[in-house]
Amino acid sequence: MDSCLTEAAELLGYRNLKDEQISCLTEFLSGRDVFVILPTGFGKTACFTLLPFAFDKYQKRDSGNKAIIIVVSPLTALIINQVEALLSRNVSAGYINSESTSDVKKNVTLGKYCIVFMGPEQLVDEWRSLLSSDVYMSRLVGLIIDEAHCVVKWGKTFREAFTRLTEVRSTMPSHIGIMALTATATRTLRLQVEQILGMRSPLAIIRSPDKPNLRFSNIELGGVNNYGVPNIFHHILIELREKLTDLQRVMIFCKVKTDCPKLYTFFKACLGRYFTHPPGASTDLVECRLVDMFFKGTRTHVKQRIIENFTKDSCLRIIICTDAFGMGVNCPDVRLVIHYGVPSDVETYVQQIGRSGRDGKESYAVLLHSKKEDGEL
Repeated sequence: MDSCLTEAAELLGYRNLKDEQISCLTEFLSGRDVFVILPTGFGKTACFTLLPFAFDKYQKRDSGNKAIIIVVSPLTALIINQVEALLSRNVSAGYINSESTSDVKKNVTLGKYCIVFMGPEQLVDEWRSLLSSDVYMSRLVGLIIDEAHCVVKWGKTFREAFTRLTEVRSTMPSHIGIMALTATATRTLRLQVEQILGMRSPLAIIRSPDKPNLRFSNIELGGVNNYGVPNIFHHILIELREKLTDLQRVMIFCKVKTDCPKLYTFFKACLGRYFTHPPGASTDLVECRLVDMFFKGTRTHVKQRIIENFTKDSCLRIIICTDAFGMGVNCPDVRLVIHYGVPSDVETYVQQIGRSGRDGKESYAVLLHSKKEDGEL
C-alpha cells in the first residue's frame, strides 16, 4: 500500500506526504470512513485528490475502470478554484453547478472525470441517480465532504441539503467510504457531522489548529467617521496610501455583511486615484484594484477573479469579506486577519484566523469588538 501512495503522490507532484496524510489515505484505502481535522494550510486537499490514483494502483484498475471520487463542497468559487488547480496538475477534474454546460454534464455521466465536484443541492436532488448508474456503481470509490463543518453550521440554518446527505449514504454500495474534512471542529460538532453523514466508526485524524507564528490582539472599537466606519481603519488606510502594492496582504472579515460595502466605499473614496494600480486606472478593472470585497452580493464571475487575484501575484492588497471567502482558498502570504465583530462561534474564528501566516511567517490576528460584545469574547 505504501508504494501505491508514493506513486500516486509523485504523479501529482507531492514530494513528501505528512504522517497525518498517509494515515488518512491508508485507512480510507483499507475501507474505513475517515474524519480529518487539520489546520489551514496543512494539506487537507492532498488527502482526497490522491485517492483516485491510489485506488487505481492499489486495486490494479485498468484504463476502462479508473476510480472516481465525488467531492461535495459548499461554495462555487471554491470549487472552481480547486478544479483549476487540479487541471494545472493534469488531473481530470470537473464540476457540476446550475451553469454547467451539456458537454460537462455528459462527461460527468460518462465518468470522464476522476474527481467530480458539486454542491450538496446537486447531489441530493438532480444528480443522486448518478450513484446508481453502471459507471459509478463500478468506479466510485469515495464520497468526500470538504469543509465538513458546514454540514451542521449551514445545514441547520439555510442549506438543508447538507443535512440530507445522509440520504445519499443509503443509496451507495456499502463498501464506499466517506471522508469528511475541515480545519476545525469541536468534539460535539464532529459527532453531529458523523451522525448526519451516516459515517460508520470513522477514524478521526486530528491536529491542533495552534499556529505558533500567529500573534493575537483584541481591540474595543471607539468612534466612527463620516462613512460609518470605525476610526481604527484609518491606520490601515494610511499604511496602504504609503505602501500601495508593497503592503502585506490583509483580510477583513465582517460579521455584518452590510459592513462590506461600507468599508469598501470608505477605502475607495479616501484613496481616490490610488485605489487602483497603476494610479488612475478604471475601478471597473478588477485586476487593478488594491481593495476589493467578497460577499453574497458579489457576482459569481467577479468572485472568481478576486480569488485569482488574491491567491496569485497581483496588486490586490486588502480583501473585505464575509465567511463566504476563505474556505479552502490557498492564500499563503496573508499577514493580517482582522475580525470586524465577534464571530458567531469558535469554529468560524479558528477557521478564519488560519488564513493568516499559512507560509509559517510571523503574522497577526486582530479582533475588533464593540463594548456590547464583551460578553461574547
